Amino acid sequence: KALVLGTTGLNDKQLKKVEDVSRIVPIVFSPNMSVGVNVLFKTLPEIAKRLGSDYGVEIVEAHHKGKKDLPSGTAKKFSQILGEATNKVVPTHSIRLGDIVGDHTVIFCGNSERIEIKHQAHSRDVFAQGALRAAKWIFGKPPGLYSMQDVLK
Repeated sequence: KALVLGTTGLNDKQLKKVEDVSRIVPIVFSPNMSVGVNVLFKTLPEIAKRLGSDYGVEIVEAHHKGKKDLPSGTAKKFSQILGEATNKVVPTHSIRLGDIVGDHTVIFCGNSERIEIKHQAHSRDVFAQGALRAAKWIFGKPPGLYSMQDVLK
């Protein structure tokens, strides 16, 4: 038995339950199952550190009009990891329009230049593909709480 969990918005009690269950079964837990987004989770902090304190950073995320969480769990994770890398609060701007599956843009801005790194999910299939990759990876692993970073090593 194993579990791949891509849910966001869990409260502290629910997160504790995930941790408790991970002592019994292996769990891959990520706010986003997209391989591309998870590569960005790994690489964006390094970019922020290399750019240094002369660069500001903000996040713009857009999803379909029916998405309830604001900002998205993915945007919160980007903000968290970039905040840890820069020792600054990283603002997030949210848009809810139409049928957008998921767009996340991280904007670094310094004097006379701007870097925009954008991930666009064109179909929800991308999340299923990442979840399947995680499911194949976790098969046979010992109990524990794993992330997509473990899957992508």
